[in-house]
Amino acid sequence: MRLFSGIGASEGFAVGVVRRLHHIQTATGRQVRSPSQEKLLYEQAVQTAKQQLEELEQRASANEKAIFAAQAMMLEDGGLTDEIFAYMQAGAGAAAAVERAAGIYAGKLRALDDEYLRERACDVLDACYRLVHILDGAPQGVFFLSAPVIIATDELYPSDLLMMERAKILGIITSRGSANAHASILARMMGVPAVVMAGEELLEQCDGVLAAIDGWTGEVYLEPDNATCARMTHSMRKMHRQRESLREQQISRMPCMTGDGVPVALRATGTGLEDVSMAMDAGAQGMGILFSEYGLPLAAVNDEDVQYRFYRSCLEKADGHPVTISTYDFGGDKTPPGLEAAKEDNPAMGLCGIRHSLANPTLFLKQVCAMMRAAAYGNLRMALPMVNSRAEVQQVLDYVRDARRILHARGQTFADCFEVGVLLETPAAVLSARELAKDAAFFCLRPEKVMQYAFAADRENNLVAAYFPPYDSGVVNAFIGTAVHAAKETARPLCVCCEGADPAAQAEMYVRMGVRELSVPIYALSAVKERLLTTHVQQPDKARETVIPAPRYEK
Repeated sequence: MRLFSGIGASEGFAVGVVRRLHHIQTATGRQVRSPSQEKLLYEQAVQTAKQQLEELEQRASANEKAIFAAQAMMLEDGGLTDEIFAYMQAGAGAAAAVERAAGIYAGKLRALDDEYLRERACDVLDACYRLVHILDGAPQGVFFLSAPVIIATDELYPSDLLMMERAKILGIITSRGSANAHASILARMMGVPAVVMAGEELLEQCDGVLAAIDGWTGEVYLEPDNATCARMTHSMRKMHRQRESLREQQISRMPCMTGDGVPVALRATGTGLEDVSMAMDAGAQGMGILFSEYGLPLAAVNDEDVQYRFYRSCLEKADGHPVTISTYDFGGDKTPPGLEAAKEDNPAMGLCGIRHSLANPTLFLKQVCAMMRAAAYGNLRMALPMVNSRAEVQQVLDYVRDARRILHARGQTFADCFEVGVLLETPAAVLSARELAKDAAFFCLRPEKVMQYAFAADRENNLVAAYFPPYDSGVVNAFIGTAVHAAKETARPLCVCCEGADPAAQAEMYVRMGVRELSVPIYALSAVKERLLTTHVQQPDKARETVIPAPRYEK
């Protein structure tokens, strides 16, 4: 028995024979024509690929549709297309140009510090390899599975999953990948256990071998002994019974409340339209935070109309539920083209969040205008990241007033009344919450970010992971308690984000502390709801009679 350790990407257990999936290999004997002819072939291939993606989108479930719509949009990305055309102009064939450009483009994304953008490299490769298949005359077909197997590959693409019989996928192992890539998200939605980052050594040894995988711990056993197989099988049966019980209760359709009837507004954390769609299907009561800088290509963040259409589509998908959209949190490695700043020694404490927006008034005013236009079509709440003082909120409200005058002059439809709130992400913001409430209509607390600054420990740096506190430590409780009391005293809604490794446990603790609005990862919505149904808390105290009126910014 050989044990390999990866990262659990989709909970569950599986025991079965491994089938290795090989991705595209560079074709031989390609004929290269003139650049103009190759460009024409490329453009025809793009149209074919779009048709295929549209067919996949139609076949996909509601949760999956946005993934393939996004891939179709990637094929129109100006930066990628320019890169491909440049290689063709230099004498490369269309297929070779797409392969090279896709590799370089994906490599740039994977080199970024931002996790979300790194994960989009997989989608770029998926869309581009579809083009290469078409140009090589070998369109993608169904990956035939004669029997239920565990799929192993270097990296799994969303298209791969739709090209297989789902009933025959026992589990998934990848040597690379990410727990938050689209394929991993799909695996979680399908209920298929998955382990990523298991390493190349496992991939070289696994084909045709019996394996057992644990999607919780990330453990993969090749040629497991009888005891390991028995343990995994027992765990699989137990989990199946639990899932059946949840299905019978129809948890996703039930209102979110504690076991003793205390209602809790359960919202989702996300980045784009596909996340809003998945969250609504999973029973979320809106979006607790939608991080706007991730939902659009960096090249498009300076385009007001593109932003407006994106925000509006998210609001319409939420169907009247509140969508709290964070204004851009640029700075460091997350900087749009044309706004690159001097390198900072410590970008996390530099010109980021609302500081970056206020330092780039043209960019920020476009975003405010886009949000106000979109707010006419749904329940939009604007949240300001990295705020530390009331003066910063007041400066933002000046931009809101400027945007109102601009939109009036244009004669465009916009919401003249919407809420502006604050993301509590630093100790200073939490301790200043009562003062911020004089201008902020609501709060959204991110405990992990607060602790990062309180303990001077980067939560993404493994070297200082031991210095980062557990979610239930006394210091964490103190900050959350301070925010809860400030919100009660000022009658401001407070949403707390569960961003740690165990969102359900965090949610229970926060609700026991008096929190009545949560924002959790989409995959954790059902687990949190189930956990709260078994939690009993005392009814919250009545709000004080004398409070500061919640500001709404009206004409």
